[in-house]
Amino acid sequence: MRDLAFVKGVSMSNVTMSIDSALLRRARKVAMDKHTSVNAIIREHLQELVSHERADGEKLARRFRAAVRKYSITGWNKPASRAELYER
Repeated sequence: MRDLAFVKGVSMSNVTMSIDSALLRRARKVAMDKHTSVNAIIREHLQELVSHERADGEKLARRFRAAVRKYSITGWNKPASRAELYER
């Protein structure tokens, strides 16, 4: 994956984290084997997490719109007020 720090116009923020030292050593080894950095690996995982969350939200919205279309009642007008709703 391309390192976003080198993309012109992308604003980057620093984050301080506490990580178990043994985990960090293993992560550095993985990063070295993949010719990248621990920072890039963490960034990639966060991007993937956010991407999946957005996709899940969009899928839920599509399913909701489909259900509304499928079960909508034709000829029904939304009441202007709560009082009008209870007059029926």
